[in-house]
Amino acid sequence: MPLIARQRSRLAVLAVLALVGSLLAVSAVPAVAAEDDTADEKAMYSACVGAAEDDAGFADMRGNFAEDEANCLAHYGITLGTGTDEDGNSLYGPSSSVTRWQMALFLSRAAGPAGIELPMASDQMLSDIGSLGDNAQDAINQMADLGIMAARSSGMFDPDGVVTRQDMAVHLAGFLSNALTGPGGVDIDDLKNGRASGKSPFTDIEGVTVAAHKSIRDIFELGVAAGTSATEFSPDAPVRRDQMAAFIARALAHTNARPAGITAQGPAMAFVDAAAGAGGDADISVSVRDSMDHSPVPDASIGVISTETPDEAFDDAGECVTAKVTSSGAGCKITTSDEATDPDGNADINVDLGNTAGTTTVWVWTGDTGDAFDADTTERATVEIDRTLEATGLKVTVDTKENAKFLKFGDTITYTFQAVDANGDAVAHKDASVNVTATIEDITPSIAADGTRNADELHRDDSETTEATHKTGADGSFEISFTADDPESGNDKRGDRIELSIVLADASLTLNVTAANDQNTTDDGIQIIWSDAASDASGGTLSLSSPVRYHEVDSAGGPVGNALMATLVDQYGDPVRGQKVSVWSTVTNTATDNLGLGGRVLGTAGGDDNPADNRTTNRNGVATKRYTRSGTVGVNEVLDASLKMVNGECRNTDAGCDSGDDADTDIIAATDVTDLTHYWAVRATASVSAQTVLVADQDNNSIVLGPEATPTLVTYKSGDYFQIADASATMEAFEKALNDATGGATADSVTVTINTASGINTFNISTNN
Repeated sequence: MPLIARQRSRLAVLAVLALVGSLLAVSAVPAVAAEDDTADEKAMYSACVGAAEDDAGFADMRGNFAEDEANCLAHYGITLGTGTDEDGNSLYGPSSSVTRWQMALFLSRAAGPAGIELPMASDQMLSDIGSLGDNAQDAINQMADLGIMAARSSGMFDPDGVVTRQDMAVHLAGFLSNALTGPGGVDIDDLKNGRASGKSPFTDIEGVTVAAHKSIRDIFELGVAAGTSATEFSPDAPVRRDQMAAFIARALAHTNARPAGITAQGPAMAFVDAAAGAGGDADISVSVRDSMDHSPVPDASIGVISTETPDEAFDDAGECVTAKVTSSGAGCKITTSDEATDPDGNADINVDLGNTAGTTTVWVWTGDTGDAFDADTTERATVEIDRTLEATGLKVTVDTKENAKFLKFGDTITYTFQAVDANGDAVAHKDASVNVTATIEDITPSIAADGTRNADELHRDDSETTEATHKTGADGSFEISFTADDPESGNDKRGDRIELSIVLADASLTLNVTAANDQNTTDDGIQIIWSDAASDASGGTLSLSSPVRYHEVDSAGGPVGNALMATLVDQYGDPVRGQKVSVWSTVTNTATDNLGLGGRVLGTAGGDDNPADNRTTNRNGVATKRYTRSGTVGVNEVLDASLKMVNGECRNTDAGCDSGDDADTDIIAATDVTDLTHYWAVRATASVSAQTVLVADQDNNSIVLGPEATPTLVTYKSGDYFQIADASATMEAFEKALNDATGGATADSVTVTINTASGINTFNISTNN
């Protein structure tokens, strides 16, 4: 049975039909959110795009959290600022509290863009507003007439009173109830009718009025206002002008308010399914508004141009290159078949994205039938959509020590589950539900009559199973943590063991198995075992590494140095010092061998007549062998190692060897060690045709190409020509394709054409996979 999850840097792709889980005496530490602490009904789109993003020039809003929102309100004419400073710079007054008469002005000016038809101002019998200007009086009377704001006491509006956060919630809820719900917005009246829970995480709103309580819950659910902390709304705190800018801007996103001219909004990312050959699509919301009063423009024809190569989409005259774009009209013109805006000035446009990962740029514009798009003069809106492959698996990252096979009691293990596509790349897929079953049980070996452990007889009891549903976050991942304590900490001779199993079943995605993890899973899932056994080198792992995977052979045949590190850890992943490690190479070490390599001896596998080179592990468990190679021929060198008892002396502190064993007895045999290939490559001086990628070193712009027996080194630079499957590509795209290339007979291969005259070489990577 596999015993441990692999280290964080080694990622295993597991099935979603049955990824394992289990837990007993083990405590789980999942990050489970409260059911009502998320704003589930946020607007899909914003009212603060396009021209509404222009700088309004408020000097005192520079760097303020609501700088963009204040600019947005200025675009709509909702705020005029508070005056100018001594240098003539416009001021907004962000720290000033909002008064009730100011609030009425804000909302009356926002009414038109939001689709609220304001009634003629009529006297609402408010006796304390006569000293205000006509605009303020009209705004107060209109807001009172619509029920958005009301008197604070009989006939008294209290115009100079400060707007509190609960007041703000009531006013904005009333405003949204009167507004026209726009594209991607949510009708607040649907919340009131029970479509959403309207819950909130706030514990300090129980003392407010019923209307305020409901309004706070509703605007929280709509994403208009969050709390002052995770659990507090601070209902009696005054609202500042910068805060009000943010509140109104978020409220407008749910309405039909859109900036002057044409705007377009769509998803920043869309999924496509390359494996199934199915193209993805994306819905783009287009709005057209009058430049004077932001009123909707109905029946406006919408032209659409999309491309994956925006730099090649238009010629020098600004006309679209039809071979490089997809257009809704022939020759990128407005036609009678184009979509048009509805009576509210909006249109939903569907764009075909194809079935490959990348970026699609979409331009939308409006005009009369026959008008042609001109990249130099046509007013348009642009949307960029990243095309991401669909998730096909879960990648599991574990924070255990490298090569650990067990955990010590008391240690915590954290699993990170990440949605990935068919290439193993992370996919941002928020709120995907995954059902988790975790079981823990005692698998301590039974004790024989003589007090020894009976490894073949396990007693299983005290099992406990828990079930929970986890949701992926914005990046498509979630974490689960577990720990276990020794059930009999005073009886280490017993050799206690606790096993955790984790089973995952996908509930909202269709995720397929893309690979198996042969170290820490069975066909059904993941297991991990805690133990209190003593450190045992023979039950640990010996692994090989080198600072680099290749060296360039000296053209003059001189020596080139390399280092081989053999790392020994025990069953818990802790380093083991003072152990003898034998290391050797498949490359012969005579100056006359057919590979042309000589230099210092590394050692070869064999008996006493041909011994391997022995090194001792240091405090970090590392035994290092430094050596040189000389020669002019490229070669792949396979390095190997074993942990042995040398000269009849047992170096282990636990089982694995006896002092009477013969010399060179294996403790960890070479067959249990993954060998390491190091390439001694010859630099290419002539063109190289269709060779397998052995090493892609993008840090040094270098590639080691096959065949393995005679590796070749090539380097590239920004001025070279790059191709992917004979098509021109950027250096960045080439490097991405190079990074995806794999070894083997069917792997992508690279052809290099070397131009010694110009020094500009051509690199072409195939797409065999």
